[in-house]
Amino acid sequence: TLENTDLTAARNEFIFPAPGPVKAFLESIVTDRRDLAMAHLWFNIVAIVFPLVVCMYTVFPRWHVVGIAYVVFLYAVFFARWLLSLHYAEHLSIFNKTWSTAHFLCSHVFTPIFGLPSGMYFLHHVVMHHVENNLFPYDLSSTMPYRRDNIFHFLYYWMRHTFAIWVQLPYYAFIRKRYRLLAGSFFFELVYVSLLRWCWHFNPWATIYTLIVPYFLTSFLLMFGNWSQHIFVDPKRPSSNYGLAYNCVNAKDNQLTFNDGYHINHHVNSRLHWADMPKNFMDNFEKFAAEDAIVFEGIHFIEVGFYVFTRNLDALANRLVDLKARTRSTKEIADHLRSLLVPIPSKDGEAFTQKGWMLFLAVASLFAVCLCV
Repeated sequence: TLENTDLTAARNEFIFPAPGPVKAFLESIVTDRRDLAMAHLWFNIVAIVFPLVVCMYTVFPRWHVVGIAYVVFLYAVFFARWLLSLHYAEHLSIFNKTWSTAHFLCSHVFTPIFGLPSGMYFLHHVVMHHVENNLFPYDLSSTMPYRRDNIFHFLYYWMRHTFAIWVQLPYYAFIRKRYRLLAGSFFFELVYVSLLRWCWHFNPWATIYTLIVPYFLTSFLLMFGNWSQHIFVDPKRPSSNYGLAYNCVNAKDNQLTFNDGYHINHHVNSRLHWADMPKNFMDNFEKFAAEDAIVFEGIHFIEVGFYVFTRNLDALANRLVDLKARTRSTKEIADHLRSLLVPIPSKDGEAFTQKGWMLFLAVASLFAVCLCV
């Protein structure tokens, strides 16, 4: 029987709790007290990150070492915590109806600071990724068509998200008849580009480190994270939630990222509260075993991706929890994992992808002409 320490582990999602009066206010507006962890984290960001951004544009000396220190601090301390708070808050709002607009702070105000265009995450993740469920080609972040231990395939995957997503995501909204989200994507892309332009004119040095570097760094981290979460896909059942993802249990990062390691549970029910995921996994242990789901212990997604790219599947095999209690050698487990890394073709994938790239090239060409004129 697996002993799951995630059930009782102390949470580590925020740096410090909000002071008395602010804490009392936050308690009065959250719908679930367990989400106070998110509210405290957002208070931390307002109290620490916002002043740093202002100082970057006003009083800090324009030295590259200062900009690098800012980026390192932002990503080392806050990025993972903030990203997963956004992730779960987009799936399940944490505030009551009276204060539901307070979610705007995380989904639209924080996002450019952390390298995401405002208002785009919901369409990309909640709508596209979860509705299409990693199936190629309509999930633009699908890992299915790639050789997932090939670094060059990943680089193409990352570059596509970094540049082509500006056109291909609205195109996805259009073909799926999500016209309100399509209009919103155009609007928020315009807002983001306008923000970049205004900030550049005000302080180019600060803009590089507060907006441009975070955009590319976040793009990389998001895509490496999603690639790693869906790096093992069963070619025989790529549409099964138990065959397209895996869980990471007893990993310290779960206490930092709102139990993000329970990715199968999240795909089975995207509205399952983050605090309930370890118990939900244990309550459905027999189902996971019957589905022969992949579960790793004491390791998280980023480490899994690293081990795959370095072709160290033996190390991963030693972390695998065999839910069926089979006796298998390390080589047998590693060979099984390797069989889940092969590209999985799609009948209409090539045509859809070509249309997306042609549209991107057309828009990029038009943009280049406008710049020259």
